[in-house]
Amino acid sequence: MTDHQVDLAELVEGAVSRALDALFHDALAATLTRARVERYLHIVARGVAARARDMAYLDLMTSADMAAELGVSRQRVLALAQRRGIGWRAGRDVVFLRSDIPAMRPGPVGVHRRSG
Repeated sequence: MTDHQVDLAELVEGAVSRALDALFHDALAATLTRARVERYLHIVARGVAARARDMAYLDLMTSADMAAELGVSRQRVLALAQRRGIGWRAGRDVVFLRSDIPAMRPGPVGVHRRSG
């Protein structure tokens, strides 16, 4: 599990705990309606989705970030990405996930002969 996944799991646990506290704040009023439970579940789900989206942004890399990571030019990264079908367009740039780094590593330098 990455640090972001651990953080997200902790956020989910905290959100569920707070929702349960809100639902069962009064032991005498422990009668729950479907509508009340559904309302709290929607609140929890929206909060978790927003946090997950924000955390996913932390794993994104621009083409310049990828170039620095691989030690190549930005143009080389764009060429590799297009050839390998990795990354996606975001405005005038291409963005990548950190998990794309191994697939983006350039091959050996030199003349490549075609077999066949």
